[in-house]
Amino acid sequence: MSTDEPGASLLTATEVKILSLISIGMSDKEISEELSLGRDEVELYVAVIMDKIKAPNRLQAAFWAGKHL
Repeated sequence: MSTDEPGASLLTATEVKILSLISIGMSDKEISEELSLGRDEVELYVAVIMDKIKAPNRLQAAFWAGKHL
């Protein structure tokens, strides 16, 4: 695996949960309710996840999740 295509091992357990929920179409608000996290906290997690996996948007993040999770 090249460094341009990171594996799921780069993500924490919480990030994997959040990415899994993104991949089924949940909004930040829905994710915050599902995981009992603040919405700001979820937004920060999403930003970190997108940066780690180099996804420009939620759809690409969902595709990445389908391939790596």
